[in-house]
Amino acid sequence: MRESMNPKGVTVVADVVFANDKKIPVRYVMVFRDGKLTDEIWQIDPALAK
Repeated sequence: MRESMNPKGVTVVADVVFANDKKIPVRYVMVFRDGKLTDEIWQIDPALAK
């Protein structure tokens, strides 16, 4: 997990793997402003599985 902060907010990037019948590697980016989640991006990233 990586975090970038400035006076206006925080961006958090997490590389995660969701597992059920298959493993799905995902990069998850969350943007917070004034303590509230304002944006989130999910990206399936097969390179994370290696």
